[in-house]
Amino acid sequence: MGGALKIAWESHRFWEQDYNIYGGLSFLEQGLSPVWYPSSRLMHPTGVVVAGYLMDEGEIPGFADLPLGQKFAASRASVEKLHPGHGQELHNPVYCGWKHVKWNEGSWVLYYGSSPEGYDVVIEGDGPIYLAGDTISNIVGWQEGAALSARRAVGMISEKVKMASNAAR
Repeated sequence: MGGALKIAWESHRFWEQDYNIYGGLSFLEQGLSPVWYPSSRLMHPTGVVVAGYLMDEGEIPGFADLPLGQKFAASRASVEKLHPGHGQELHNPVYCGWKHVKWNEGSWVLYYGSSPEGYDVVIEGDGPIYLAGDTISNIVGWQEGAALSARRAVGMISEKVKMASNAAR
């Protein structure tokens, strides 16, 4: 399993008001990156900006082991580097390190190459059970993969119902 982490903050929408940024990402060469600006609820008084969305192992060695206060300070510093004076306006931080979330234990399946071992078996379904989700697709870690795998599973169920209906005739 991948172990991504994300740090999000609530703030007035300075990125829109002062910089005309209406969604998207800014990247830093040093510090937590990217800074992700929301594209929903444009022009609302407040919004949630993500300052740090990365793998907790490898991208910034030792970051996952830092105390929460230091993680928030590093995240705030990234916003401050991009938008001087606005780091102090961030409040109500939220940290999520997916590999530490009970019953989740990871952000997405990590595999290298064309597909993980057993993938062809998992996507077939078993009797009345069909699996769907980003991990049951070739676009792991994204909603698009989840939607495509759901469409595939529904199509397989539809085919099974059609075959059963034709056999009953």
